[in-house]
This record gives sequence, structure tokens and C-alpha cells, in this order.
Amino acid sequence: MQTLGIDLATDPRKTAAAAISWPSSGPGELTVHAPPLEDGDLIELIAAADVAGIDAPLGWPEPFVRAVAGWHAGHGWSANGNSADLQQRTTDQFVVERMRIVARDRGVRIPNRPMSVSADRIGATAMRAARIVDRLARLGGVPAAALDSSGVPPSRIAEVYPAAALFSWGFPSTGYKGGGLGEDARRDLVRQLTKALAPIVKIEAGARGLMRSNDDVLDAVVAAVVTRAITVGATYSPAGDEQVRLARAEGWIHIPRGPLSDITPDGRPVSI
Repeated sequence: MQTLGIDLATDPRKTAAAAISWPSSGPGELTVHAPPLEDGDLIELIAAADVAGIDAPLGWPEPFVRAVAGWHAGHGWSANGNSADLQQRTTDQFVVERMRIVARDRGVRIPNRPMSVSADRIGATAMRAARIVDRLARLGGVPAAALDSSGVPPSRIAEVYPAAALFSWGFPSTGYKGGGLGEDARRDLVRQLTKALAPIVKIEAGARGLMRSNDDVLDAVVAAVVTRAITVGATYSPAGDEQVRLARAEGWIHIPRGPLSDITPDGRPVSI
């Protein structure tokens, strides 16, 4: 099995990927794909993987889509209620609530919330994600039925959020981006991650160097590990028919249900 993590951006120069091949026994083997990555590069990588986790929204809030469609059709602005419903997907609200619970239990502050795909600049990244998934379906490299954004098997596409995963696992989830102090924080985070992942994934010196020097590569590696967590049942999945329906329309952010040690290298089901 191979899991793929993609740290997606509108700019290929800020887009990185990481693939982990999982043997029948022993830790996985990591391959890093540093920027730049064009759409065609990502399509080839996704087609070669069993499951791909993309750090980008894979849909828009259903109330927002209805409101914009109605306005475009000349039926007026139908969404006169809570603007939060237009800005936050069901999965965004779920992730914030789960992080609140973790933050309360640890006595810490909640980290950055998922950005709004309908109100923030991340919407442009979501458009690139949609374009890539659509091209995959049209090329026939991946069956269209496997490209829904819920991440529920047999889906081969899932949405991940490295910052929320790091926070859930107890690692620093902010402050490691960019240069200056970010470089120092990133170096320390890579050290912690490498040590914790040692029984699960082999991270060679070259990959560690890229993770230390490039936060997009670091997020891609985290995304690939979260994607493995999806395959062994160690993330929260949509629950119930309505949540599954909304996940397939809006996307669903898979976040860990337990510690990093629940991601077993041999793929055994975890007990949480």
C-alpha cells in the first residue's frame, strides 16, 4: 500500500507531496516530492497511490452553494440566517469542536481554526484541488466513484489538516512556518516527529533536511501519515447518513482519534 500526502497551494512553487510505501511488515518508506509540483505531477502521484490526503478544502458549505446559485439565477439572496453556516462546512465545525475538547483537557488554547473556503483566500486553493480531481476523473486514471471527497472507503481522495493532526498528537501546531523563529521551531518539530515516527516510518537524512528547510514538505509528510491513519481506522469519519452525505458534497477533514502510536506500521486495526 502507498499513501500520499499533498500540501496544496495555488502556486506550484508552494506545493509539496510525500509518499509512504507500507510493506507487509516493518516501518513505511518515505519519498519526498519537493516543490514545484504542477497539476500533472500531482495527478501522476495520486494515480500511483492507494489513498491520497490533500491539505485543501475539497468542497464548499452547502448553504453557501445554494445561496450563490439562487442569487446567480435571479432568485435573490436566500441565506438570511447565521452567516457562519455560509462560511463553515459541517467538517469545519466538527474539527473546531474536537480541538476545543482536546484543548480543554490539556489546559491549552485551541490552535488555528480551518480557514473558510467560502470567505478566505483558501478558496483559490480549493479551486485547484477541484480542477485536479476533475482531471483525474476525466482521464480515467482513478474511477470517478473513488474520487468523492468524504475519504470514506472506497474513496481514494481524502481531506487532511496537518495543523489539527499535530495538535491532536500533542506536537506544536503553530509557529513553524517561514523563516527566522519559524526555522528554529520547525527544526525542533522535525526532531520530535522523527523520534516519534521511528517505529512507524523511516525518515532518511535527506528527507529530514527537506522537512527542516521547507514547511510545505513538512506538512506533506504529516499529511501522508494522517492518510495512513485513515486507512487503519484511526481518524474520525463522518457518522450517520446525513453527515456522510454532507461530507461527499462539502469534504471531510480527517483528524486523528488517538495518539500517533495508533498508526501501526503493519496496518492492524487500532482500538481506540
